[in-house]
Parts: sequence; structure tokens; C-alpha cells
Amino acid sequence: MRLRFSCVAFVPPGSQLGVSGGPDFLGRWDPCKCLPLLPHSSPSEGGIEPSLWFADVEVNEKSLERCGKSAAGAAGCSSHRCNGTEGAVDTFSDKLIAAMTWTDSASAGTQRSGFLPDTLSSTNDEASSIAAAAYCRVDHRSPRIVAILEQHPLRRVQFEYKFILWNSQKPVAPYVPDTPGESFQRSAYGSPSCTWRTWLFPPAPAQHAEPPSNSLHVIWEGSGPGTNRKFFFDPMDIVVDESESGSLEVLYLCKVARFEDPRTGDASEHGHTTFFYNTVKAEGRMHYSRILPNLYVGSCPRQLKHIRQLKEELKVTVVFNMQTADDMKTNFPDPLASKRTPEAAGQLYESAGLRYVWMPTEDMSDACRKLAVAQCALILDALIQNGHSVYVHCNAGVGRSVAAVGAYLCFCVGLDVRKVNFLVSTKRPVAYWDEKAIEAGLIDFNAKFGRVRQSLKSN
Repeated sequence: MRLRFSCVAFVPPGSQLGVSGGPDFLGRWDPCKCLPLLPHSSPSEGGIEPSLWFADVEVNEKSLERCGKSAAGAAGCSSHRCNGTEGAVDTFSDKLIAAMTWTDSASAGTQRSGFLPDTLSSTNDEASSIAAAAYCRVDHRSPRIVAILEQHPLRRVQFEYKFILWNSQKPVAPYVPDTPGESFQRSAYGSPSCTWRTWLFPPAPAQHAEPPSNSLHVIWEGSGPGTNRKFFFDPMDIVVDESESGSLEVLYLCKVARFEDPRTGDASEHGHTTFFYNTVKAEGRMHYSRILPNLYVGSCPRQLKHIRQLKEELKVTVVFNMQTADDMKTNFPDPLASKRTPEAAGQLYESAGLRYVWMPTEDMSDACRKLAVAQCALILDALIQNGHSVYVHCNAGVGRSVAAVGAYLCFCVGLDVRKVNFLVSTKRPVAYWDEKAIEAGLIDFNAKFGRVRQSLKSN
């Protein structure tokens, strides 16, 4: 059973992140036996954006049966660290993949094994990778699938853990280059190219991160045992996708965590966003990330040259703005403008030949994001279906705009929630993931637009 831990953190150069906890595979709280994480990408220049770190561990199903229901009982779980797609016999994964392929073949009237259809795997471009990832979505409405998920070996397991930070004598290289979204040669990791699917199931790294040699120099997140993270089984964390070998593989993908650094003391959304926002604003920057070839998310344009950059460099045709009218008074694309209103912003974009969508949403408000994401997803879907390239922004490009893009990927593209969580974190580690907004928004979206979307796509 393959289990992944992921964390975004401000990791200084030469430092290393890991996870330590109660089970054997996390070192039984001995940091010198922890599970070291690998950096997905290089830390950002100037340290204004965190980096994503992750690692997989293969847990034996039979050993899980011996694990108790308490955090202490989980200490008996045995495992080995994942270095590739090879692993122990996994009967649960076999059952789930068989059920998914049976369901798909029954609905399509064709038989297929645990491999993706040729129409989806014949090309290696990013769009086909996303389509394939959506095709491999776990259907939680299927009684057959639900019955198998009830048998998951981790369902009866609970344990506690923490992420830790230390200075490393041998820092490991990141999986991907600094420029997000571009194709690249990854010969150091045994693969000539990279698609989104191989980011989810990467090959074995050429370098292996090592645990700290001295536990005294380790920084533990949080403030003591009372802030330990607790593992509880969630069926939404189970994802299926294509591995590098072309076969389907099951992964228990824990929600991407944010390192609760005791040195800063504020791991809230406000603290997470404010530092990044203040830095970008002070430098007059437009900080953005490419999520898909035709979809960007980022901070608001702050200079007229940013509008030209959107059109000429990024080839954007639509600007999707989630700022409120009050936001625009202090965060406007023309710093010299005397009139800073939504209408004035629209005129600036339209005079540059860009279409403009304004979807005002209050900043750092779970309630407002819940209300907005269904509409945002529908509009983004219509724009992209119509051939547009869209730049979605709020003030910092951390909360509201990320929620809108995440909703589009979940509701319209059809990706699993946890796949979107990991995908967005690989592209934009500073992103704040509002899962409650996504969950509420999906219900809202289906109630309002589900049938309309089906009829539109069938025409």
C-alpha cells in the first residue's frame, strides 16, 4: 500500500524536510529514522514562496492488520521506502483497479485491462495527461467502488506525526526545473521527459535523502505533542492514475500540509498570505504560475507593463479578476490612475484587446469562497471551451484565485480533489487550499449547473 506525505515549507538552502511519527515507517518518533522528503522544485528566488516536498512509503497490508486503533498501536506497521513503482503485493489495489476497469468497460461496452485507452496515452502532451488523470477518477457514487473502499487497510489505522526540518550535509536536487509547466529532460531521475502523470508517480530519484545524524539539531513543527498531526482514513485521499510503466496504480495521497514553523508562530491563512502579499506588493511584481497551457493563476497586475506582459508573453486573452472594489483602491493595474474602480480596470484591459471578467469575492473568507467557486468554475469552463487563455487573479494569487482554479479542475475537468490539491501545489506552492469551499462548491455546482453542462457538452 503506497502512502504519500507532502508538505509546503519555507526551506532555506542546504536544509532538508522530513516526517517523523509513531509508526515504524516514520521512525517511531526518532528523527534519525524519519522519512526524508524530496523537493519537488527549487525554492523560489528571495525565499518569498515556499517549496513543495514529498515522499512515498510502501506499507505492507498484513502488517497493517496488526496495527491497533491507537496512535501507539500503529508503531507495529512495517514498510519500506518507495524508490520506484515496485512494491509489495497489494490486494486492495488489485481489487480497486479491477473494479474501476470493470465499471468503465461496462459503461463503454468494451473490455480493458488496467491500462489507459490508446486515445488518451498515445500523446505525451500536458492536455492529454490531464484528460487521462480525469479518466482515472475514483467514482465514490459506485456501490461496487464504495464497498471496496470500505476494505482499505488504512481504514482502521490511526497514528500521529510531525514534519521536521534540519540542515543537511547532502542536499538533494529537485524533481523539476525552476520554470513551471515547461517540458524538460530529467535524465538524472531516469526519465527522458515528464508529464503531469509522472509528476504524480515519479521514477526513483538518483539521489536519496538521508535522515539527520543528530536529533538535537532538528526543528519540530508546532509547539509540542498537543500540535501533533493525526492520521485518520479518508476515502477521498485514494487516487488512481497511470504509473511510468503504463499500468494503473493506487496511491493514498494525504492532503498537502503547510509546515507549522515554530520560529514564525503563525500558520494561519492570514499569516501564510500576508507575508507573500506584502513582499510582492512592495516589489511591484506580478507573481504568477502556469497551471495548464491556457490557464494561469497569480497576483494582480500592478503596472501597465504587466497588462502588456499578459497579452504578449503569456498570450492571455481573458483576465478573470476576483478582487473587490475596495481591493482595487490599493491594488490597481495603473499605479498613477486617479480613478480606481472595477469599471476603470475593465476599460484598461479592453483597450489592450483583452476580455475582462469581474467576480468580486471577499478576501480570506471561507464563506465567500464557498458561494463563489461554482460560478467561477462554470465561467472558466465556458471561456476555455471557447478557446480563451485565462489569467485568474485576486490580490496575492493565494486564496480566492486558487479556489476558483481548483474548482474548475475538480468540477469541470473532472480530476479527483486530492489530485488537484497536489497538482496546484506542484505548480504554485504558495497556494492556500480551501477544501471546505471545494466540497461545498461541488454540491452547489451540481445543483445549479450539472444538467446544463451535460446538455452543452452533448451538443
